[in-house]
Amino acid sequence: MWPNRETNNQRAIEAKEMKKNANWIIGDCARLELEMMANTPKDEALAAWAAEVGIGENMEILKQMVRVSEAFQGDVRDFDLTWSHYREVASLEPKKALTSLEEAADNGWSVSQLARSIKKQSVIKEKHKCPDCDAVHIKGEKHGSN
Repeated sequence: MWPNRETNNQRAIEAKEMKKNANWIIGDCARLELEMMANTPKDEALAAWAAEVGIGENMEILKQMVRVSEAFQGDVRDFDLTWSHYREVASLEPKKALTSLEEAADNGWSVSQLARSIKKQSVIKEKHKCPDCDAVHIKGEKHGSN
């Protein structure tokens, strides 16, 4: 017999939440497994764990899940964003990553909009007026390389 409509809808909502959190859960479990198998080479431990639990993910994707899990633990996951948003900023310096996530959440950005913002910010270089020659240089570059 089919469940009633309310039960059916609740199951659909739960499935949606499970799907939304699947990458986080897999990444967290894999990260914890790697911590427990610290004496085993990381790739070997990850492959063995994936085979043991039947995770059919591509190893590169599984490594991404671990990397994102390592970068964003606990309360940092409070934003109403997808795992892919976090993956997009995982390689950034932590403060910059959180600022980018806040901006994405505040503006309702998609992952591609977040990526464009990060790319745009990375090409904007801070300039300063050189006290030695009074010229404008890109901060951090050698004199005369402007």
